[in-house]
Amino acid sequence: MFDSILGSLFGNKTEIKKSVSSSVLNRTKKRKLIIQKFKSINPNDNLKRAKIAKELLNVSKTEGERKAARKFYKDEASLNSLKNRIKASDSINEKLSLARQGKRLATKQQKEFWENLINRLQKKKQERREAVMSEKKALTTDIDKEQDAEKDMEEIKEEQELDIDKNESGEDSGNDTKETEKDDENEEEIEE
Repeated sequence: MFDSILGSLFGNKTEIKKSVSSSVLNRTKKRKLIIQKFKSINPNDNLKRAKIAKELLNVSKTEGERKAARKFYKDEASLNSLKNRIKASDSINEKLSLARQGKRLATKQQKEFWENLINRLQKKKQERREAVMSEKKALTTDIDKEQDAEKDMEEIKEEQELDIDKNESGEDSGNDTKETEKDDENEEEIEE
């Protein structure tokens, strides 16, 4: 202290050098390397991003950094599991629901991927809906045609039955008598 007072009076200031421990230096270097590695990875490769987040968690010292790294790790791990569940799912509605959850968890860089996935799934859903509707329409037209054909067949059978009944009852025998009269006249002419 006496030196510092004398030094300030005479202009000779003693400098106190702060020394940083090597562990802090190593930790900051590791953090910088991890962040560089993180920047070089595809934002949609959630599994690698989760591994890097775990490395960052191991290097982080302060509670704020650790909390952020934990949250980031959980988000990336859950996004990866959502992708796997989407691949395994058979239902388009379930896939759409999972994709919407993924969009909520995604970072700004990943949102485009999830939006594209949602759009593709919605298009598939619409195409299937249209296919089902056209199939139903085709079935109804086929059924209508079959019903029309059945009605036509029934009408033909009814007409045939009426013709048979008329022939048996003699209602239509007027034509037969005319034919027999003509035959009789023809026979008479031949005889003469």
